[in-house]
Amino acid sequence: MITVDASDLKKEVNALAEFLQSKLQASVVRKGKMLVIEDSKNPTRTRDVKMYLKHFLHHRGFEDYRVTVDRSFVRVVKVKTHKRSKAPRKEGTVPHPADTMPWYYPWKT
Repeated sequence: MITVDASDLKKEVNALAEFLQSKLQASVVRKGKMLVIEDSKNPTRTRDVKMYLKHFLHHRGFEDYRVTVDRSFVRVVKVKTHKRSKAPRKEGTVPHPADTMPWYYPWKT
């Protein structure tokens, strides 16, 4: 029995349950925001559940979510991202070539 915590996905829990049920060929029971995958004839590995969850998230466009596994408990977590503000680029002038050359060039004054 594997438990999947999909509380961060909110409205996509039903679609996730249907997707996992079709891929794993096992019964998936929804209990609130949790999905319980019960073993059928073939035992289900948490590695397979994680792979299918990542597949589901990628195809739905949820790139800022991460899947974590702890024995028989799988959690879908939204990653907090910080938006970087770009500093305005300073417009400057190009220095004179004599200013950037070494001191021993003859034309430098």
